[in-house]
Amino acid sequence: MPSPAIRRLMLSASLATGAASAVALCAPTAIAGDQSGITASCSSGQSGCTVTAQDPGGSATGGTGNGGVKGSGAGSSSQAGGSASSPVSCTDITPTSAQLVAFGSPSPPSGKGHWVMAVCTLTNGAGQINNATLHWQANGAPVLPDPAVLAAQAESKLVLAKPVVDSSPAAGVPQVVQLPTWTWMPKALWTPISATAAVPGESVTATTTPVSLSFSWGDGTSSTCQGPGTPYVSGSSDPSAPSPTCGHTFHVTSAAAPSQQFPVTATLIWNVAWAGGGATGTFPDLTTTTTVHWTVEQVQSVLVQGGTG
Repeated sequence: MPSPAIRRLMLSASLATGAASAVALCAPTAIAGDQSGITASCSSGQSGCTVTAQDPGGSATGGTGNGGVKGSGAGSSSQAGGSASSPVSCTDITPTSAQLVAFGSPSPPSGKGHWVMAVCTLTNGAGQINNATLHWQANGAPVLPDPAVLAAQAESKLVLAKPVVDSSPAAGVPQVVQLPTWTWMPKALWTPISATAAVPGESVTATTTPVSLSFSWGDGTSSTCQGPGTPYVSGSSDPSAPSPTCGHTFHVTSAAAPSQQFPVTATLIWNVAWAGGGATGTFPDLTTTTTVHWTVEQVQSVLVQGGTG
């Protein structure tokens, strides 16, 4: 007999079929009160439950580097110490025959019970994400939240590292016009970070992975590095050559910029995926940012004629 985790399958077909004949299966006590930051509001007059996952103040595993940032909606720069909640509305319905076919026509396990299809909509800064899961509900067994609900809870507990930018010339030393600047992040900070949300009988883990590092250089240009960058090694790296992976060459000084410095903003982009409860999924990317201020100068070359005396 397949396990409940195997029987819980992701639906990729349209959810519109049979929506008019949906039957609510969520009773007022189906999800009790508030479990690990998950609240449910159900009544006999509703077509389902409204479930919301919020950050209870937990922390994720993994280093936080230069400050920590809790997960927030994709596409916006996260701020240190910020938190996020991802509202998830879920409705439990009795699937139609066509919807069961979309799930692969699973065979029911032994014992009395019924199929339940949880239709969930996650709303965050990037818009809405819709998905559905199918599970077998044994008569008398407690109703578990949809994995997407726990996934949103786990995502809100992620504490992400802000970019820590090393450079050559080093911070505090003026950058030089026409001389390549190398930039990179410590590899120790370029690592996945995970957090888990759970209720009795079910848990989901969200994992975020750094994928790219973008720079706004303050001189009107920008670029993206597909990785943490290559460290400059004194005595080994060529100072006249550009970084093979991540860097910039300034062509103007910062003399006309505010405080005579360019604001250089590094943005670290994170992919987010989750797994648990027999389902998997992804969330929109998260970002963390760091801004430093660099002075860029013009170095004048002086030709000195040697004597013979």
